[in-house]
Amino acid sequence: MADNIFIQTHSDSTISVKVHPVVFFSVLDHYARRAEGQQRVIGTLLGTRVAGITEIHSCFPVPHMEKLEEETGEVSVAVGKDFNRQMLKLQEAVDRGAQVVGWYGTAVDGAPITSSSALIHEFYGNECQEPVHLTIDTSMEEASIQIKGFVSVPLTVAVRSTTSQFRQIPVEIESMEAEAIALDAMIRGQKDQWHNEDSKGLSELATDTDNLHRSMKRLLDMLDSTSEYVDKVVSGDTPADNELGRRIAETLTAVPQVRPEVFDRVFNNSVQDLLMVGYLSNLTRMQLAIAATLGRGS
Repeated sequence: MADNIFIQTHSDSTISVKVHPVVFFSVLDHYARRAEGQQRVIGTLLGTRVAGITEIHSCFPVPHMEKLEEETGEVSVAVGKDFNRQMLKLQEAVDRGAQVVGWYGTAVDGAPITSSSALIHEFYGNECQEPVHLTIDTSMEEASIQIKGFVSVPLTVAVRSTTSQFRQIPVEIESMEAEAIALDAMIRGQKDQWHNEDSKGLSELATDTDNLHRSMKRLLDMLDSTSEYVDKVVSGDTPADNELGRRIAETLTAVPQVRPEVFDRVFNNSVQDLLMVGYLSNLTRMQLAIAATLGRGS
């Protein structure tokens, strides 16, 4: 096996990674449930790859064991290959489009790359092409959790590959609508805990009416801020920003020009249609409950 060196540099590569929030929670849960005395946990990342962008939407833990040879000073790693193979079969049964895109590992004493990372990366190199290594620092020494992504690239000397190095790549958070709603609820629960001593940090999902009310209030606040900024620019109290003015103009042109009476009529019709759908849904649910009850009674 070729020697490996570990370099943490920002790469100009076109490869980038998008990670869904559920992956972070799975890794943190794995780390919280680790065996006593275990410093690091690893697992397999599942996702898709399109045009150089790797999207990671799920993961599962993989048992492993690291051992330092006192005589030679070398590190040996044993990865649960059979466990990984069985978990892959179960994942394929649930999501046929999922594929192995790399592996995750928690940092050790704040270091994202350790001497055993190359050995584990070599194992996942046999599972997929160009595996991505995602590291998560669980030491909580800073206000936020440090998340980094790496790929292994060969280092050539005189057209000969002698070593390989880990090179850092961009990592972004990609949230679906359901994930964004859950994260927003969790953040609200934490804010309630800070402002209310009786709160336990738990948050309940708001109803559709509450969400609509919150969205309309946020929209009105943004409109008020924008209108106040425009008034200050017109009066000369605030210097004009051409880029910001261009964005405001593009936003206004994106809104269709509708007369107030037409908007009120369309809005009222939409509300009536929504109420009718809700009424029919409740009526159907009631009929199904009655039919189930009569079926058990007979």
